[in-house]
Amino acid sequence: MVSQGFQIVFAISNLILTAAALGFYLLVFGRGSSAVQKWGFIAHWSLRTGLALIISGAFLTLLMMPTPNVIQLMRSSGLALLFVWAFMFHYKYFRR
Repeated sequence: MVSQGFQIVFAISNLILTAAALGFYLLVFGRGSSAVQKWGFIAHWSLRTGLALIISGAFLTLLMMPTPNVIQLMRSSGLALLFVWAFMFHYKYFRR
């Protein structure tokens, strides 16, 4: 029963992480006036690749529905909260 509860919370966490990280990605790279567009090649593409890996990893984890351990659940929840904050911050200060 506990593992099924962990699976549900883990799925919700990965759903939020996927949506928030994708929204953050679109806010950062979706504007031509973004400061990231002026960065050097390595900095620009390392951020783009890192965000894409986080988004695709969270989405694939959501699709596979594994039974997580406590550490995976904590990491996923922490990243979800971090990307929700980053999305809201960028939306509030750079998009409006």
